[in-house]
Formats: sequence, structure tokens, C-alpha cells
Amino acid sequence: MSERIAFPSPILSPYIKQYWTIKTTLPGDVPYTFRTIPSGLTEFMFYFGGKPKINDSSKSIDSNFIVSGHQKQFEDLIIDNEMTIFGIVFHPQGLMRFLQLPLTELYNQHVSLAQVAPKLSKELLPRLTDANSFHERVKIVEHFLIQQLQNRTTTSNFSRINHVIKQILEKHGQVSIDELAHEACFSRRQFERVFSERIGQSPKQYLKTVRLQQILHLKKQDQYLSIADLAFIGGYYDQAHLTNEFKLLTGLTPKQYFTSYSPFSDLFS
Repeated sequence: MSERIAFPSPILSPYIKQYWTIKTTLPGDVPYTFRTIPSGLTEFMFYFGGKPKINDSSKSIDSNFIVSGHQKQFEDLIIDNEMTIFGIVFHPQGLMRFLQLPLTELYNQHVSLAQVAPKLSKELLPRLTDANSFHERVKIVEHFLIQQLQNRTTTSNFSRINHVIKQILEKHGQVSIDELAHEACFSRRQFERVFSERIGQSPKQYLKTVRLQQILHLKKQDQYLSIADLAFIGGYYDQAHLTNEFKLLTGLTPKQYFTSYSPFSDLFS
């Protein structure tokens, strides 16, 4: 697979992390499986020429143009045909600026863009389909998203949740929900509701994802860190606590994961 990445214009950079594209190939026409894990980020995904299957009977990708909400745990995607994938990766607080619905409706799902943003879908998709290059697709998306942004005002809830997300990332998920509620000037119950609606996942689950991403980031920076070292630095009670949470999210123990995959954090890269 060949991958390219581009970064958003300054006006969109508070909301969008990056754009990317991959063209898949099938050496010897043999399908292969690609594992994804919770990243703490949400995406618009556009599949041209085909789309992957999910190795999970309870889930499916039913459209070539989807919004991917926060994952609860790992997914295995089956690539059985050649395709071009174009993605828009949102910062944790970014997607709420462009969709007018509680993001909890997207949790652990891949939802058709036409279902959640019909106007955007109708205007955007034909132009993306006709575009001849990654650069052209980025230009088209930037134009539409800037228009969307200019037509909407920032709410106080957005500002509060934006502040909380910064706190979570700065502390690498090592912060209590009560502390975050206090930072946002909400009661705990109100904070959990607003956070879930605006981010698309409960604070508790999101903190688990951020801690996982921090472990991947730490391991990439220093491959000689032991599992015990990672547990201590990552704020887990002990090595068993890290191993249990890691396996729930990735399907593998840390040792198994680092044997099979090079550690990389989408969130902290």
C-alpha cells in the first residue's frame, strides 16, 4: 500500500488533524486482514473502487462514504479488492463542529455520510468521485468544510469540551472524571452527558483509549521499555492492569502486539 498525508489549512487545523490516502494492492490476488484499534480520533472515510469488509458479523460497512465513530475495541478489516481510500481525520473535539447530531449515535459504528449529513454528502461526493488526484480531493474538502465552519457559531459547550480535551491529552489520560468535570464547570453527571454527546464516547472509555495511545507512543519512542515500565509511566495500577486493558482494546497482550506490530500512536503522532 502507498500512503500520502496532507495537513489542513490554518482555519481548519483546530478541528482537523490530517487528510490521507492509500491505494491498496493485492499481491497475488490474495486478500489480507488489517487490524485497527481505538485511536481517540474520528474520521470521514471515502472508498473508491471497492470497500473493505469487517470480520465481525455484528458490523458492516454498507456505504462507500462513511463516518467512523470512536471504536470500543479492535476491528479486523478484510481487504479483498483493490481500492483507493481517502480519509479526513478529525481532532477529538473536531467532528462536533461539522455534524448536527449527538455523536453518541456514531459510537462503535461506520455510518453512511448521507445519513448523518445529507447536504454535505450530496454536494461533496460527486466532486470527490470525479477528482483525479489526492491534492484535488484535499482542495475540494477544504472548500466545503470551510463553508460549513463559517455558517456555524461556536457554543460555550464546545469551548468547555475543547478545554477538557486539551487537559486529557496533556496529562495522557491520567486524570479523573471529577477533575475534568470541575475544569469544565459542570456537575459530574452533566459533564458525562455533554462529553458523550460532543465527543461520541463516555469520558471513562475515552480515557482508556488515550492511555492506550500513550503506551504506543512511549514504546515507539523507546523500544527497550518493559511492560512494567510502561504500566508505571502510563499510570496503570500494575502490569496486570495494563495487560487487561490493552487486550480488551487491541485483542492482544502488549507482548503479542509489539511482536506483531510496530508501535505507533495515531493520537500522539
